[in-house]
Amino acid sequence: MLMIAFVFSGKHVFCEKPIGKSIASTQSCYEEAQKNNKVLLCAFNRRFDPGVRQVQQKSRNGVVGQIQHIKTISRDAPLPPLSFLKLSGGIFHDCAVHDIDVICWIMGDTPTTVYTQGHAFNPDIADMDDIDTVAITMKFASGAIGTIDLSRFAAYGYDQRLEVFGNKGMVQNHNSKFCDMSSHGTDGESSHPILPSFKERYAQAYQQELEHFLDTVTALLPSELTDRAVSI
Repeated sequence: MLMIAFVFSGKHVFCEKPIGKSIASTQSCYEEAQKNNKVLLCAFNRRFDPGVRQVQQKSRNGVVGQIQHIKTISRDAPLPPLSFLKLSGGIFHDCAVHDIDVICWIMGDTPTTVYTQGHAFNPDIADMDDIDTVAITMKFASGAIGTIDLSRFAAYGYDQRLEVFGNKGMVQNHNSKFCDMSSHGTDGESSHPILPSFKERYAQAYQQELEHFLDTVTALLPSELTDRAVSI
């Protein structure tokens, strides 16, 4: 495996998800990194998005009280190239993993029950034996429910929303826009569209993720994504 080879050669490793195809292979990578005193950081970039981090922190600090429901919406834009989709591993492997990670990160736990439904509206995606529209329900031991709404394409832009609801209130992370200005008149309300793709939406998250990796390499901070963090 390339990551273990890099660790053996004395390199710190910053890797896109997933680390491995199984829990065992993922665990072995972290074990080898620890044995060789090297940093292995898995790139779950949404954990470093300022809005997502605030939602997580406020939720874990009790602002919403007992967490009862977490919702994520992740609708891609533009539609990824078919050449990429054929190699992506499928919508669960490529897309859902981010939402699952965020919900489990907020809960600090893994679900006891998971249920999903999906469909391929795009015939090219159906021909790959994949799907483009998914709904996932996760239930946790506390009784909290997580719901994930996924789509490979949203015509209006890169739709990324997060909501945590509890018995004391709710915290939300809304869609981002290039400009928050809106106008109001006799013809109604108009505003700027949401950001067009993941590169713009998570630009700051990617930067802060890389800065965190450099901080861990220079021992300024402990890694926020250890084998335990990735497992939840």
